[in-house]
Amino acid sequence: MLLAEVRAKRDLDPASPEAQALGQRWQELSQRTMRGYQAFPELKQAIADNYKHGRFEGHDRAPQAADFAFMRARQRGSAGIGERSCQQLAAAALSS
Repeated sequence: MLLAEVRAKRDLDPASPEAQALGQRWQELSQRTMRGYQAFPELKQAIADNYKHGRFEGHDRAPQAADFAFMRARQRGSAGIGERSCQQLAAAALSS
């Protein structure tokens, strides 16, 4: 499971090839997941709102603030990736 792998490897140098590959997988999975919510805008918005308010913190099957922080650090460590966080991307995808 990707989330478990991210949590196990959060001590990686965010600029390392391994962290970058992990982040790429995270981004691809996030995009595929968000596409599944396109037909359900109310559900997408509810999920985005819950993330915004931290309501998924402590749920082991949901990405946590530390997971998003690692992904943001990984993005900053990559020269070709913008500064938007995975959390921001997910919120944007959910609210569109």
